[in-house]
Amino acid sequence: MTTSSGCLCVGNIVADHVSEPLPYFLKAGSLMTTPRIQLSLGGCAANVAADLCRLGMPVRIAGAIGNDLTGKTVEVLLQQAGIDCGFLVRSDTAQTSETLVVNIAGEDRRFIHCLGATSEYNGSLITREMLSLVKVIHVAGYGATALEPAEICRVFQLAREMKVITLLDVVLTDDRDYRNMLPAVLTYTDYFMPNNHEGEQLSGHKEPMMQAEHFLSLGCKTAVITRGSEGIVAIDNNHRLRLNAFEMPYVDGTGSGDAFVAGFIYGLLKHRSLRECLTLGSALGASCVRALGATTSVFTEPELLEYVSANKLREV
Repeated sequence: MTTSSGCLCVGNIVADHVSEPLPYFLKAGSLMTTPRIQLSLGGCAANVAADLCRLGMPVRIAGAIGNDLTGKTVEVLLQQAGIDCGFLVRSDTAQTSETLVVNIAGEDRRFIHCLGATSEYNGSLITREMLSLVKVIHVAGYGATALEPAEICRVFQLAREMKVITLLDVVLTDDRDYRNMLPAVLTYTDYFMPNNHEGEQLSGHKEPMMQAEHFLSLGCKTAVITRGSEGIVAIDNNHRLRLNAFEMPYVDGTGSGDAFVAGFIYGLLKHRSLRECLTLGSALGASCVRALGATTSVFTEPELLEYVSANKLREV
């Protein structure tokens, strides 16, 4: 009998091309040199999976890449990170998903994204057998991928029957109304983890605590709203937490939200309390911003545990 362990990360797998911060955004027709453009793993599912592996957790990934040179590079990067790629699908009809990440000093990042093979993965290939191998399933990039509400409902309902913890993370664009995609899925969601901008778009509320309350009313067991440097809001039936954020020297914020999710999942796999999971997520997310790339500077397990033993979040 196979023993279940670790996490299954489902969703977008991307090749990120990340520039070092530029002093200003270019005018049309102009050229600017930069000391470095880094090719690295990207996409919420890949980032969370790589960060969990860095923490020593067993991780499997499910999603699609193109049967192209970029896809082969991405698969090598996934394997080098220690991720089990047995559920990876290779498309002959779409290129591997890619993103240009443009960093401007003192400004938020700009993204130019090609959905590629991610547009062909709707979640229908996720089976009971796959869920039997893990303790947690994390569905990433819901909203900006082809993951279908009916399929995620099916998977999460099955996971709940099997006592597999379910996490839902979203990525939203500005040109769609996503609110009808949520209610059925949240009924089977243990942890819903949008940022405050996504929370506002999905709930209609500006205030993060009201956003979290709205998502709880739709059926999720725990709502966690990340707020960047302003901290976190989290509520369930027993807790109402509003915590600050850890501070780190900032180079590139790419992947920091995914690192938060990975740290939170690490806490779940270690049977930590909600507040401890939030602390672990915040610390791992903060560690991510210290270097270029979505996973480059993320803490290892010893580094994470040392940091949280010496630094505590406070209620605000």
